Amino acid sequence: MTVSACPGLDDVAWKPVSPRLVRGRVLATLAWCAVPAAAGVALAVVVSPWWWFLAGPFLAVLGSAAASPAQVAAIGWAERDSDLVVRKGWVWRETKALPYHRLQSVELVEGPIDRRLGLASVSFRAAASSTSIPGLPTAEAEALRDRLVARGVRLRKAT
Repeated sequence: MTVSACPGLDDVAWKPVSPRLVRGRVLATLAWCAVPAAAGVALAVVVSPWWWFLAGPFLAVLGSAAASPAQVAAIGWAERDSDLVVRKGWVWRETKALPYHRLQSVELVEGPIDRRLGLASVSFRAAASSTSIPGLPTAEAEALRDRLVARGVRLRKAT
């Protein structure tokens, strides 16, 4: 659904995700990029400057971790009477409204870094769209999942 098709977004009380998500994203970036970047730098210094081609992309990704606070601050969500609205994006803003009666599945996802930080993501699939809310405290994510599943059951029984 486009933003113009989501009436009332001006007065939505957006709920933020946990600020611990910043730490989680930085840790995940370091876990995936630090070793290849260090190897590329070492080989570029010791063996040949051509090894910078290995190190360069990983160093760029490590540098992008500096944008994590702004990216996390841009994530918000709200439960309204008829739909769940999720907004994301620091540079390219994306806002999705998922009507409760169209929800097909709700999943709770916890990676190893998320579990360590006490965070979880809730993923939603609807008839024509899907989205997720990353970085919720685990208890809040479980409660949201349970509320949405209960709403879906009630709406299916009503039809």
